Amino acid sequence: MEFLKIAVTFVIISVVYSKEPGLENTYLVQKLQDKRDLPLILNDIQAQLKAINQALGINTINTSKNTAGIANNINAIASNTMNIAANNTAIKSLAKALLTVMQSIMDPLKKIAIAAPLLPFFQPFLDTLQTLV
Repeated sequence: MEFLKIAVTFVIISVVYSKEPGLENTYLVQKLQDKRDLPLILNDIQAQLKAINQALGINTINTSKNTAGIANNINAIASNTMNIAANNTAIKSLAKALLTVMQSIMDPLKKIAIAAPLLPFFQPFLDTLQTLV
């Protein structure tokens, strides 16, 4: 509290003795020109500082909430990445099974002369499955 009084006194002295043009319209100088007591001015300043501290406290709380939200988002991204990896594994397994089935169908078709012209239509599908496996 003693530090606060010293700091406020320094602010008052700085403002009152400052040579800035237009300073006569500042809050503290107006209060001093109104011949108000210094304790009343200090009370006003303390009230303003308290309001500032409360605002800073609210900002700190909001920052903490935002940090927690960011952490939750990072966890969600990690979870989604794991799900994507699992899905990729499932897709690979499915592609491998489909490739096995397609090859088991196509091998006998290659031996049938009438079906041979149809085989090139299936080749792109087989190539795609092969790249997934």
